[in-house]
Amino acid sequence: MDDFRVLCSGLTNIKNQLKNKIVNNTETFVNDKANEFVNQFGSGRTEVKIGGLASDEIDYGIKTIQPLSKLDEKSKDLTFLQGQISSGENHGERRGIINLGKLVQVFILEHRM
Repeated sequence: MDDFRVLCSGLTNIKNQLKNKIVNNTETFVNDKANEFVNQFGSGRTEVKIGGLASDEIDYGIKTIQPLSKLDEKSKDLTFLQGQISSGENHGERRGIINLGKLVQVFILEHRM
């Protein structure tokens, strides 16, 4: 009987490891494709993160930084919009974050040595 319990325990561990590997590979694939898709638009950079596919509540996050002015060798400043929307667990509590409308202007100083 003990051999049967050991066998069942071993099979359960293998099943859980296989399930975790499948979920992790799926999350990686989904994140890669989502990031490829969203970064086709605009001239800035956007990051998408989706996790917790095997849990009751999915964690997600979208961060973006999008220039509103052109940046080239002659630019003296850059204006851009930075934003974030996310949801996930923080210190045992479920939290949603919306941080939109951070407008930033950076002045570029010419540095000569």
